[in-house]
Amino acid sequence: MKIIIAGAGEVGFHLAKLLTNERQEIVIIDLDQSRLNYVSSHLDVHTVRGSSTSFKILEAANVAKADLLISVTSSEESNLATCIVAKNSG
Repeated sequence: MKIIIAGAGEVGFHLAKLLTNERQEIVIIDLDQSRLNYVSSHLDVHTVRGSSTSFKILEAANVAKADLLISVTSSEESNLATCIVAKNSG
């Protein structure tokens, strides 16, 4: 299963860790490159730097082929916007 996680903070990292243990294909999106570097050095995941509310960034994460998108950024508005944009992207 292909899963996209928006947000590489504590919650996003923990979710990615649990899901990679289940052999899921994970893509993590975040604005902070240092967080992405930390996640990719500890877990077998793909990372995309940018805003998850951007069509371009979601396309780079291949959202149209994702089975699940989980948005766990620190901003509730960003989480809702990410889900809306992802839904409209397919």
